[in-house]
Amino acid sequence: MISKDNVGIAQRALKAVWNGARDTAQKTLFVDGFMFRNLSSLDDVTDLDGLRQRAAFMRSTYPCGRLLVQDVVDSGDLIAVWWTFRNGERCRSEQTAHPFPRELMDGTCMFRLQGGRVAEMWELGGQLVEAASR
Repeated sequence: MISKDNVGIAQRALKAVWNGARDTAQKTLFVDGFMFRNLSSLDDVTDLDGLRQRAAFMRSTYPCGRLLVQDVVDSGDLIAVWWTFRNGERCRSEQTAHPFPRELMDGTCMFRLQGGRVAEMWELGGQLVEAASR
């Protein structure tokens, strides 16, 4: 498989989890027995279900949040993705006088692919760059 395809698989997998894609969509991107490791915390999430629950929690905490892929570096079946997370000041669908906190986080994830699907994902670090509320 050419490198460009591998990069696309890693990006689609990251966005599928973040966006809460259905099980069938995620099963085409992740191998059975997928393993997740968060090297920057004592997070006990180790599988796809736990990773999906974690993403769902983030989406509920930051309903205006957007996960953006900033850069990708690859070496065969190993792909590093630098991401940025931004939470908008206010959800456009919400008519409220209380804006959500504006936050900016960035971090890096490593992916190991196996047979064109994600076998492992390591979160190497995510840090809060800015937090502000009005």
